[in-house]
Amino acid sequence: MGSSLAIAGMMFGLILHFQYANGWSPLVAGLANLPMIAAAMVVLTLGMRTVMTICAAALVEAMPQNRTSLGAALNDTAQELGTSIGTALVGTLIAVLVVSVLPAGTWDTALVTLFHHGVALTDGALAVVVGLLAGWGALTLTDSRTAEAH
Repeated sequence: MGSSLAIAGMMFGLILHFQYANGWSPLVAGLANLPMIAAAMVVLTLGMRTVMTICAAALVEAMPQNRTSLGAALNDTAQELGTSIGTALVGTLIAVLVVSVLPAGTWDTALVTLFHHGVALTDGALAVVVGLLAGWGALTLTDSRTAEAH
């Protein structure tokens, strides 16, 4: 869930940056992502897929044989929930830290500066939430086979 939360929040913030702070159209903002897709997004995607695959496999493997489909469904639900929460968290924090209604058109320098400050605080909050989720997850890990054997 943490990885989905982080990537969705980051991408949503980046879209807001391109379209609102830079004043770019959706088409230009989409094209601006192309250089990142060539290198940085490939590395990010490989890392995310590795983490998500390992987590999904561990979750399904930890489930009793007659509940593996439940484990897969829980994994998918956690990823979707993380995506939804990440987008909502970033959108809400930007609205609180910058302005409740983002003005259309090109922004003035003061609003762009305020937006960048809001994004920095939002990214920090996102990192704390993901860190707490990862820490909580690590602390609650158990070996289900050992627990079933007793």
